[in-house]
Amino acid sequence: MSGPGQDIKEALSTGNFKELSWYEPELETVTEPARTLLEKYSGIPADQVKEHVKKLTFDGAPSENLYGSDLRMDFMELGYELFLDKNRLKSRFIASDILDSDSALLRELSGKVDIIHAGSFFHLFDWNQQVQVAKRAVSILRHKPGSLIVGRQVGHVEAQEALRRSGGGLRYRHNPESWQKMWDQVGNETGSKWKVEAYAEPYFQAMRHDHDESTTRLRFAPQSHETYAWNRIRYKTTSARLPESRGVCPGLATATDGKKPVLVVSRVSSDGDPSWLEPLADKYHLCVYTADAPPDPTSKELQVPANRGHEAMAYLTFIIDNYASIPAAGAVFVHGSRWAWHNDAPDYDNAALLAALDVPAALAPWGYHNLRCDWSASTCPPSVSPQGSLENSFQAVVEPWSARTASDVALPRALAALFGGDAKYTMSREGLRLRLGRGDAVRSQCCAQFVAARNNIWQHSRDEYIALRQWLLDGSDEKNRNPSAAPRDDRIAGRILSYVWHILFLKHEETADSSSLDTASGIDLERLNRRACPRAGECYCRLYGRCNLERCTPGSCRGQYHLPSDYKLPDDWATTHS
Repeated sequence: MSGPGQDIKEALSTGNFKELSWYEPELETVTEPARTLLEKYSGIPADQVKEHVKKLTFDGAPSENLYGSDLRMDFMELGYELFLDKNRLKSRFIASDILDSDSALLRELSGKVDIIHAGSFFHLFDWNQQVQVAKRAVSILRHKPGSLIVGRQVGHVEAQEALRRSGGGLRYRHNPESWQKMWDQVGNETGSKWKVEAYAEPYFQAMRHDHDESTTRLRFAPQSHETYAWNRIRYKTTSARLPESRGVCPGLATATDGKKPVLVVSRVSSDGDPSWLEPLADKYHLCVYTADAPPDPTSKELQVPANRGHEAMAYLTFIIDNYASIPAAGAVFVHGSRWAWHNDAPDYDNAALLAALDVPAALAPWGYHNLRCDWSASTCPPSVSPQGSLENSFQAVVEPWSARTASDVALPRALAALFGGDAKYTMSREGLRLRLGRGDAVRSQCCAQFVAARNNIWQHSRDEYIALRQWLLDGSDEKNRNPSAAPRDDRIAGRILSYVWHILFLKHEETADSSSLDTASGIDLERLNRRACPRAGECYCRLYGRCNLERCTPGSCRGQYHLPSDYKLPDDWATTHS
């Protein structure tokens, strides 16, 4: 029986992806937003959606139900030449100008269309023209709940009407707020009501023509509100013994006022001299773990059971062995090197960042905050593929050496194992999903340095953190046969957990201000993703007091951070910047 790698190679050569061994089982899960659209708007009973999608996938859809429109018919002829499908495609194309009140498009399709896709279209016009186009689009749609307009267009961080550099008038570039405002106006003028779901993403290839570094890509479409049972660690270890408690942080239990946050540092010997931490002792209670230090059987302090999972072993050991002593001011978790490529400062200095960090402000919105604001190296940009996507599956075959791709591909199964507990719960538990859908992404910041409130850490029991640490340890034990344990490769196991911290620590309980993630006892993925990836400008101001920064996009602010080549600093960086 061929493995998944061989299956993919054969599919790439034959073009027959339906023969992949995992193709049909994947159809058992219809991801959002498709599932909601089908259940709410198609008239298909919810328990029959999977069968209808399976039939559609294998049989295809009637192309005569699709209409297309452009200004000139010769544009459509070029499409036929490109795709070589004129003899079999039964879709109807209409040459028409939507701004013409007597256009063929309006005459033939008025009130007949269920879904309009407007790709790279609205941004061609100024505000008033866009309102007119939107009103014409409304007239084409069926006059019933569930009619949709989806698509994308060029936008801007600050909504604005700009002169075309090439001449020829104005064009309006929206952000999500102005897009909402425009559809409110359209609704008032047409007697209709619109729910607007839009988001802006960085447009990294936008530096041309009328674009600048604040240009975005605005997407408008129903967003995924998939709910996952990720609010409790349920992993079951098969190990007969658990590690002894040897990670107590000295003096933490006797600290009385709790006004000083704890700084949990995970380091290894190669991180160099830890004395850079000493000036921070006035602001933080220091708990420094050296993961590769030789064990001291006479001590119960600052030791980890294994050098495993990168920073995760020290973080979890601190929580487990100091669970009742976490100060009311919260806990900051960082790596042991002062200078590192991922430290979000122009000079990459973690000492300066930690000195500037406003812990109360960082915890105020949701009780958790990653210490990075720039989105580079993160999964925050919507352009980053979902972890379990087909694209990543293919990439894992093409680049088997990539730990990043391997950890992405392993994430859906790992989440199911951590939060599901039993093999029979790998897809769902109590009506909520466990395994990340192929089209759903966990958006999160890089690189496992963050601050968490005490109550947020206490959302999970001490036993849950023990189970999470044991997941790591079981995976490194060659005698352990638990198929749900962490991957043996430490790079992959550690990176998987870098996706988990915000799932653990963002607010879970119901609150009146909707700052929690809970939805019917599950975690709303879309809300989780928004909390994990705040806008860069807001983040820099909240965490470090760098406010009113210029030339910010959703994922960066000019001059604040630069991703170094190959994710490395020059060898002499520490000596030249100390």
